[in-house]
Amino acid sequence: ALVACLMGIILLVAHKGMWTSHINRMGILYGLGAGFFSALYSLFGKRALARYQPATVLFYALLFGSLFFLLWGTATGSLQTKFTPRTWFWLFVLAAGPGLTGYFLYTLGLQHVEASRAGVVATVEVLAAVLGAYLFFDERLSPRQALGGALVLSGAIGIQWEAIKLKKKGGEVPA
Repeated sequence: ALVACLMGIILLVAHKGMWTSHINRMGILYGLGAGFFSALYSLFGKRALARYQPATVLFYALLFGSLFFLLWGTATGSLQTKFTPRTWFWLFVLAAGPGLTGYFLYTLGLQHVEASRAGVVATVEVLAAVLGAYLFFDERLSPRQALGGALVLSGAIGIQWEAIKLKKKGGEVPA
């Protein structure tokens, strides 16, 4: 399931060719960093949920993530703050609405699912982003990306297959 998701993600995001001059090295670096810190959130969040409420875990994760982002953006000169009031409004709406809601639901889910399983299932988020770009921003969807999406879905379903079988037999599903 993990290999299917990984290959699917590569096909979804590297549709112009993985090893061409179109590759954005900083984009790859930031993507790997995001994946690394997301994995850390899943692992440490799972441990923290054994002791604290989901809202508390999420609050501290977002607090320290924001501080890291502020320090990184200041140190690299990449922090952008000169937006119009309308842009600030929409940034706030996106952060407070789907951003906060998504992380809160993910944190709630970590209480009931293994961190590794949750991480694999969360790769569906990349597929949703690609489909959203196709549907709402007139992006193209290549056959290679469609194959990647199918691989991501099959991996996300495959990782849950064992839990589904155990639940049907009345067995205990590992959390």
